[in-house]
Amino acid sequence: MPMVSVSIEGESISVPSAILEAASPVFASMLTGGMKETVEQAIQLPGKCKREFEDVLGFLSPGSSRTKRINEKNVDYLLQWFDEYQMLDLKSECEEFLLTLPCSVERLLQAKQHGLQKQCARCLQEVARNFENEPIEAIVEASPDVLRQFLPVLQQCQREKAKELEAQVRILPTHLFNYLPTRVDEMARKKLQDLIAQVKFR
Repeated sequence: MPMVSVSIEGESISVPSAILEAASPVFASMLTGGMKETVEQAIQLPGKCKREFEDVLGFLSPGSSRTKRINEKNVDYLLQWFDEYQMLDLKSECEEFLLTLPCSVERLLQAKQHGLQKQCARCLQEVARNFENEPIEAIVEASPDVLRQFLPVLQQCQREKAKELEAQVRILPTHLFNYLPTRVDEMARKKLQDLIAQVKFR
């Protein structure tokens, strides 16, 4: 089987070229598109982490891919690799895992950066619902595009919260009235009924 030499962090790793070509259009273009890598059958990965690359290879190799799992410790860097090298099925697996984790501004920005539409939509809703406890200024600083998406969602969530609060206010006096002791005189009860009516039909 033809091998390709991958140089990373000053070391060379021999990898079956067919595995890289099958998994990634980017690697396939390097190795078959007449580029320098095609002639030399060597790939340079400057700035990349050898440990992360070896982990990525574990998801590509037939012998180990069935036992590899995406988890909280590896999902962030695996997503970067799978997105950059267009490994779309594995990128989708990262998104499915991220959908099980709590939302945050950081997760929202990550989803936008890597084009994770389901995760982005989910995080927009959750961050908007809890915006009082989220560092919203990070959105302003990091991504005007996300901010433009976020503001309408925030406005809608605030309208829904206002409706919920209004409904609670309308119901609350009724509960109070139901638990009034029977010894309350009729005049007081009539005044309270009038107050309830004003709140409920305002």
